[in-house]
Amino acid sequence: VQATLKAQAREIDGSELDARLSGAHFSELPERYRQQGVRGVVISKIAKGGRAEKNNLAAGDLVLGVNREGVEAMNAFRAKVATAPQRLVLVLQRGGQRGELEMR
Repeated sequence: VQATLKAQAREIDGSELDARLSGAHFSELPERYRQQGVRGVVISKIAKGGRAEKNNLAAGDLVLGVNREGVEAMNAFRAKVATAPQRLVLVLQRGGQRGELEMR
């Protein structure tokens, strides 16, 4: 039996996950957030004029969940989006505000 371990990227282009996330780059949360008990991923970059920007995503947004289910980290985020849900609603935190934003 042979096993090959492959490192997961710490940042991923949203277009690799779902076309509705094109133009956004997602990264693991910095350690300072984890120490505060925050779980999820952060939007590290947004391309000007991309679909993510048109969906009102912004660099620095914390993605805490997908379709009302929490995500702990990048692997969980990937898994939730990989199912290609018909509706894709992100639970976001921007500044001190939390809300949901549907991707179109």
